[in-house]
Amino acid sequence: MKYKYYIYIILVSIFIILLANNTCYAAEEYTIYNVEDLIRFASEVNGGKTFAGQTVYLMDNIDIEGSEDNQWTPIGTSSKKFEGTFEGNGYSISGIYIKKDNYDDAAFFGENSGTIKNLGVYGEITGNHFLAGLCAENRGIIEKCFSEVTLTGKSINIGGIAAWNGDIRYWRCY
Repeated sequence: MKYKYYIYIILVSIFIILLANNTCYAAEEYTIYNVEDLIRFASEVNGGKTFAGQTVYLMDNIDIEGSEDNQWTPIGTSSKKFEGTFEGNGYSISGIYIKKDNYDDAAFFGENSGTIKNLGVYGEITGNHFLAGLCAENRGIIEKCFSEVTLTGKSINIGGIAAWNGDIRYWRCY
């Protein structure tokens, strides 16, 4: 009988320690500090990870240093959308460069069904349809963001923040 009592005390103690450290309920945190982290994040989204229920934190300004030989691949596609929260923390991404005449959904984010906030983008994008500085096709929320991206395209679906905005919205952006 005494043996069961000690096991019970040990198990309860472990549970209390884990609960106190918040390891039982802690959500996975994703942080981006540099261009390598940013490219890895974009590859994960474009590979099918949605980040639904997660927040991705930008921790510094990042210069992608885009060029003809180093073109940005937008985050998210029509079948692999970003669905989490991207918290820019007031930082910016510069050097976004896309130059493909017959390219659609060209922007920092290609497709968003999550939340993008507190982020600025700088760069140059040339393409066909659905061109934007921040998000080509938005089905989520964009708030407190800005875009200083030069856009050149063939469509009326060109916008500084979003080229196409679904039933959802963006606000306090410029």
